[in-house]
Amino acid sequence: MVQLTMTPRLLRAIPIYNALPTTTTPLPADAEALSHQEIHEVSRALTTRSSGSGDEDYTFTTLLLGSSIFHSAPPPPPAKTAEYTALMARLKRDEEEREYTSLLSAPRQAPSTSILSEEEDWKLVKSQLSMIFNVLLSVLATAAAVWKVAGGWDVAARLGVAFVAAIVVAVAEVVLLWGYLGRIEEAGRREKVKGEVKAKTGVSWVVGLGGVVEKRVGEGVDG
Repeated sequence: MVQLTMTPRLLRAIPIYNALPTTTTPLPADAEALSHQEIHEVSRALTTRSSGSGDEDYTFTTLLLGSSIFHSAPPPPPAKTAEYTALMARLKRDEEEREYTSLLSAPRQAPSTSILSEEEDWKLVKSQLSMIFNVLLSVLATAAAVWKVAGGWDVAARLGVAFVAAIVVAVAEVVLLWGYLGRIEEAGRREKVKGEVKAKTGVSWVVGLGGVVEKRVGEGVDG
């Protein structure tokens, strides 16, 4: 049965209703809600009592004013049994063991290609900067040595000799460096060609007129 919430007017009406001599079943004064039928009975009894007097209006509509459907609190959940608690603990432990096993058996991911590429580029940049620094250091050291050796000459002659010596050393360093880089590049190309040849080398079997023939990749087969 639908229960309706209490209103201030309805709370004042209950003690008056309970005090009536015609009331057979008193209503609890601290009730949280009353049924539609109970409110109707209160209204009928008090309206009959106050008919023709100046008492407060206890009509059914007035008593329902401001009321709403009462929703009782949900019952508390049943107590967990010892078997249920043990089962949940075992399931949780099994799940943790599965997660731990999956973490141990998961293959380690290889470093990202982009990260490797950045590391290689950075190594190349550092190598090039180091070579440039060594060239400049050789040029400056040569110029300083020639300047010091020609200490008895005038300033213009010393400057000219030191400049020429620095230019000669710079050209020699650049030529040597260029040759070194060329040899490295050539060695890289050879390694690449060797890798491609190894990747293409293999053995397969071909069925021809003469029967089953062994064939190496890249070689022809006589039919």
